[in-house]
Amino acid sequence: MNGTLTVKRLLVLLIIQFLNDGNTSAQNNKIVIGETAKIHSKVLNEDRSITVYVPPDYKLTQTKYPVVYLLDGPDHFHHVTGIVRFLAQQGLMPDMVVVGIHNTDRTRDLTPKPDSSDKQLPTAGGSDQFLQFLTDELKPFVQKKYRTDPFEILIGHSFGGLFAVHTMLNTPDVFDAYIAVSPSLWWNKWEEVKHAESFLRSHRDFKKMLYVTLGNEGIQMQSPMDSFVTVLEKNAPPGFSWKYQSMDKENHGTTPHRSIYDGLEWMYTGWSYPLSAAFKGLAGLEQHYAGLSERFGYKIEPSERIINSLGYVLLGNLQTAEAIKIFQFNISSHPESANVYDSMADAYEAFDEMELALKNCEQACLQGKKISDPNLAIYQKHLEKIKIKMGKKI
Repeated sequence: MNGTLTVKRLLVLLIIQFLNDGNTSAQNNKIVIGETAKIHSKVLNEDRSITVYVPPDYKLTQTKYPVVYLLDGPDHFHHVTGIVRFLAQQGLMPDMVVVGIHNTDRTRDLTPKPDSSDKQLPTAGGSDQFLQFLTDELKPFVQKKYRTDPFEILIGHSFGGLFAVHTMLNTPDVFDAYIAVSPSLWWNKWEEVKHAESFLRSHRDFKKMLYVTLGNEGIQMQSPMDSFVTVLEKNAPPGFSWKYQSMDKENHGTTPHRSIYDGLEWMYTGWSYPLSAAFKGLAGLEQHYAGLSERFGYKIEPSERIINSLGYVLLGNLQTAEAIKIFQFNISSHPESANVYDSMADAYEAFDEMELALKNCEQACLQGKKISDPNLAIYQKHLEKIKIKMGKKI
């Protein structure tokens, strides 16, 4: 019985796996990043547009994803979807659905009601109505149309950052986490800063997440931020996870990209499962994700990519029996995928169980055709190789 893989063969498998995981949705030689939809809002009495990104393998699986709600969508959609995809590819966070919300009257929607003496922005003060649109209309639309997990992040910049803080303090159950980039906390004579102190003192069981940043933006922005941070330091409940990051090398316009990258990375600290722990096998993997589920407040399952990577590490360590157990777990967790069967075929081939390898290669091809898997040619080539190795006709 041949239970080993050559180094060359293992490297080829890992390269193929990387390529399988890194595909970008493409049709007719066009890279598809998102799709635009229009919703009629009864709350706002107008049509609202959104642009939605789904992970590249969205149509190949039945996986559910957390959701990012991104204010000022057209301004930030492109770089934020790139951040999400990059961090997810590195295993530092889950892949996500990103909903970029387009503006109609930005000042109206993102600002709380101003002091009666402030007449400089006549349309300001509609944030609560806009929040009702998000809560009662947009979120149900997204949850119905897309496969989503019950973890939602709100990201906003400038007035959008102000809106994020206002939302957290006034309707704390609407979102699970917030990234407030350069929030305009000077608004309405620092009203949100003052509200934060009373809110945090009266909500000792508050368990959300907040990442807030400010660049080199002058005293008008910095002074209320300093007071806000002091309020957080003195009053944050034990279960409230927050971080303030000063970005003195950035200005008001350049803070969003770095803030969103760092904010997501911070929120998902400890997300990745170290493949150096492969010796723990399936039990170690399940223990890790049980811990993540408790931390984020919903059932989190390991992705197909992570399970597969663990399986190949075990194959490389010549722990073939444990690798087969891992790949079988992947099939039971992601039966709609074609790649899981192809990987199982690799394991059985390494174990010199050629009939079982053949069976799984055939299943990979059948499933690949069914779901129009872009890697179908790879699975078919693997099937041909197995048949030749077994002396069967192609």
